[in-house]
Amino acid sequence: MVKAARTVFSIAGAVGLFCSSSAFSRSYDDISPIAPGIYGNVDFSADTGDLGGIEIEIQSGRDCIVDVTVCEGWCEYAYRVTYEEALGTIYFQIGDTGFPPRKFRVSANGKNVLIEEDQEFAVHKYRLKRQKMRFGLSVAEDSMKEYAEEMKSKAK
Repeated sequence: MVKAARTVFSIAGAVGLFCSSSAFSRSYDDISPIAPGIYGNVDFSADTGDLGGIEIEIQSGRDCIVDVTVCEGWCEYAYRVTYEEALGTIYFQIGDTGFPPRKFRVSANGKNVLIEEDQEFAVHKYRLKRQKMRFGLSVAEDSMKEYAEEMKSKAK
């Protein structure tokens, strides 16, 4: 009987801990808007020469624009998309080229942001630090310019 009661209290404690640490416990007072700016975790691997991570720039203004790049080996493409905002969280998606879109949810975490990427079969969570300047987005924009110039020269 004692063992069963201890198990019930352990389960109740675990459920209480989960609820207190999850979005369920977030009150309206805890919701803070996301400051416009650059956030990212793009990193260079000295071993492979690869770039990996995500970088976003949230624009200020009523147009609700976010620039985003996802670097997987390299930062090849920068997207400029509109976002929706609700209760201090930003929602946007990228990719409409025949593949399922990659959906993102961004919320404030002090000076940084938490970003969740909802792919077709998995959800990935990352912490993006506030950045002083573009890194991944600049690489992606340069890659896009190089590709466009290469296509122009092939078309001649």
